[in-house]
Amino acid sequence: MATSPAPSMSEPAPPSGVSGAHFGKQLGLKQYCNSPTMSDIIIRFGSSGERMFYGHKVVLCARSYWFQAALNGRFIESVSTEIQLHDDNDDALQYVLEAAYLPPLPEGWDPDQKHATPANDAQPEDISSANKLALFWLRCLRVADKYDFADMQARLQEYAGHELDDYTTLAACHTACTPGFLEVVREIYDLPPTLASKVRIQFFDCVMCTRSLWSSTAVMLRCVAKQHAEFAQELLDHMLRDEEKQEDKLAQ
Repeated sequence: MATSPAPSMSEPAPPSGVSGAHFGKQLGLKQYCNSPTMSDIIIRFGSSGERMFYGHKVVLCARSYWFQAALNGRFIESVSTEIQLHDDNDDALQYVLEAAYLPPLPEGWDPDQKHATPANDAQPEDISSANKLALFWLRCLRVADKYDFADMQARLQEYAGHELDDYTTLAACHTACTPGFLEVVREIYDLPPTLASKVRIQFFDCVMCTRSLWSSTAVMLRCVAKQHAEFAQELLDHMLRDEEKQEDKLAQ
């Protein structure tokens, strides 16, 4: 009489209540992220459409009002199997599309909970990494706003705010980071009006928190102010309002 083979160490028995036929198989949307399996829309992007993402209309329409209108409405994209997106940061767009297949971004600031990014997976330890992360999250925020991924925007703004805080703290200790600081300023001021004012206030608050180090950052701030007049004016206004608040507190 034939006997059953002994259990293999590489093939553990399924947990109680899970049939052997399903054990080891993954459920959830993550397995379909950028997968040709059941994909019904190919998204091309990049300067000449060289990058490609295998999408699923029902997933994208469930997370994005822009895709809902484009793929489920009267636009030509609704009957297309391929679309091309333009004028986006490639890595940021890739991240946002992938995030659509994952659970909503977590509340609070915990770098270990963030979805992996092309820039870095952990807290920045040097000024270059901090600069890349700040720019990356700002660009992700821009993409999420452009394509109206509504449930991502608040979290991405929070992530960007924390990275700006890290970056300005490190920048205050580096006198040779003016080009990177100016790049961050320009990225912030290029955000759409719906986002710009909130992010600018976050950024100014971050800069104000480094005031004890301004003796070492004065040269950098002056250089950036000369090249970006709007930043200079709004930072000055923010500083004056902050001084008024401090005076009011002392007067109480």
